[in-house]
Amino acid sequence: MKISLLFLNLIFFCLLYSQNPGDYLFNTPIIHTIKIYFNQPNWYDSLIYYKPLDIKMKGDIEIDGYYISSVGIQFKGNSSFNVPSKTYL
Repeated sequence: MKISLLFLNLIFFCLLYSQNPGDYLFNTPIIHTIKIYFNQPNWYDSLIYYKPLDIKMKGDIEIDGYYISSVGIQFKGNSSFNVPSKTYL
C-alpha cells in the first residue's frame, strides 16, 4: 500500500511540475534575443504579398545564440499586421 501511494504521489508530482515544450521560450522571466535572416533583398514586401495566400518564406532564425536554418516564416494574426489608426483616441 505504501509503495502504491508513493508511486501515485510521484506521478502526481511529475505531472504537476513537468515542463511544457514551449515553457523555456514563452513562460520565463528571461528576455530572449530572436533574430530573423532572409536571403531575399525585398523580404518585407514578400511577407506582405504572401500573407493573404498563407505562404511561408524560407529563412533562418537565431534564438539566444542558437541558430536554426531553413524555417518557414510568415506574418500571423491581424492585430499586429494591421496597426489601427490613432483616430480612436
